[in-house]
Parts: sequence; C-alpha cells; structure tokens
Amino acid sequence: MKLFFFLLLVTATYPDASGQHPAPDTYNKKIKTYKSIAWTCFLGGFGLQISGAALGGLNTNYADKATSSEKTGAALVVAGSGLMLASVPFFIVLKQHKNKENQLSIKNQPVTLVKGGHLIRQSIPALTLCIGL
Repeated sequence: MKLFFFLLLVTATYPDASGQHPAPDTYNKKIKTYKSIAWTCFLGGFGLQISGAALGGLNTNYADKATSSEKTGAALVVAGSGLMLASVPFFIVLKQHKNKENQLSIKNQPVTLVKGGHLIRQSIPALTLCIGL
C-alpha cells in the first residue's frame, strides 16, 4: 500500500516523465503570466507601503499610545513589504523560464536539397537548441 502511494506521488509530481519537452509557446505563456504576477505583487506592495506610510504619518500626536490610524498604517506597511517580498520568487521563476525559452526555439533553417539534379536552398521549420558555452 505504501508503494502504491509512493508511485502515485511520483507520477503526480512528475507529469512530464515521458521525456517530451513542452512546446516553446508554453514558455512564452508562462513568461507572460509570471511577469504579470510578479509586477502586480511588487507594485501592489509598493502602493500598500506608500498608503500605509501616508496614513500612519498623518498624525503628529506623539502621545503614549498609538492611534488606530497609526496602527493601520503600520499594518499596511508590513503587508506591503510582505507582498513585495512575495514577488521575488516570481521574478526568479520568470528568469528561469526566459533561459529555457532562449534554449528551445522553432526557427526556419536554410537547407540545401537536391531536386532533379539541381541544388535548391529551401528553408524548413526546425526545433533548435541553443547551448551556452
């Protein structure tokens, strides 16, 4: 029974175990998605920080106890910082997918073919792999 659950876990975490690579268009879609998520989180967190600083800085009353707007402002600054930090993994994944997209691409490659005793240069679509040295 443990072996069954282990195999189920392995197949669930590695759905692409067939050895096939995703199409290059998949990386373009992922790049756009992660880019929008990352920038939305970053700019949303920045906006929360600015609004929290403005809300907390409106009161100049330096009494012993903080007012509710100061507490709310501090909470907004902390939430904004957390949201900005949450955008960092998305930027990291975005860079990884950009590297994968640069490695795999579909391009038209010129090929010399022999047809009827003549050499013909023709371009055909080919999957290219770029290896950085």
